[in-house]
Amino acid sequence: MAETHSKNRTMRSVVFDGQPFEVYVRDIPKAKVVRRTDAVVQVTSAAICGSDLHNYHGVFGSDQVPYSIGHEAMGIVKEVGADVASVKIGDRVIIPDFPDDVGLDLEPTINPAIALYGEGHQFGDLGGCQAEFVRVPLADKSLIVLGKEFDGIKDEDLVLLSDIFPTAWAGVTWSGFEAGDTIAIFGAGPLLLEPFRSTSRRANRRRRFWPGNQVASSAP
Repeated sequence: MAETHSKNRTMRSVVFDGQPFEVYVRDIPKAKVVRRTDAVVQVTSAAICGSDLHNYHGVFGSDQVPYSIGHEAMGIVKEVGADVASVKIGDRVIIPDFPDDVGLDLEPTINPAIALYGEGHQFGDLGGCQAEFVRVPLADKSLIVLGKEFDGIKDEDLVLLSDIFPTAWAGVTWSGFEAGDTIAIFGAGPLLLEPFRSTSRRANRRRRFWPGNQVASSAP
């Protein structure tokens, strides 16, 4: 998302305001360092996750609206707290969908054990990643810093490392897949296509692929 208000106190963000099937791009308070272990990242690319549809449909997220949505992104570090050691201003980073929230002081509301991006106050109130800037708690553990070897690689080839590709890779691992196995993948969405790519890489060979979708029968 292009920066438009970098010198102001506001930023643009995709916002859910409580009305299902409607989201808006609005000006909201700019993300800032709150704790000494925080970092603020200027988002250069954000992805849309299937889980964002739960917010869009109004079935998940805080009941305190409006709130910024999105939890898959990457960008450039713009600010760091005084206790951040391994992340520097100017670093290009992946923002994993779950921050390392061990010890994060959350309000004892819906789920005090977790903090999520893009789900509103009752889930940690971290702000969403479909925004110009995002606050990242416990930045040393919550960000993946990309080294110089990634300089020539475009955002669109890396941003899925924030959530969807690791999710698929973990699913393949947990399935017990080994090279030579035959697998069935039901569903042709991006999350279900990623396991195919994962298995192809692990088997070190190309695979033919036919997606399968479950379709409700129209028969009486």
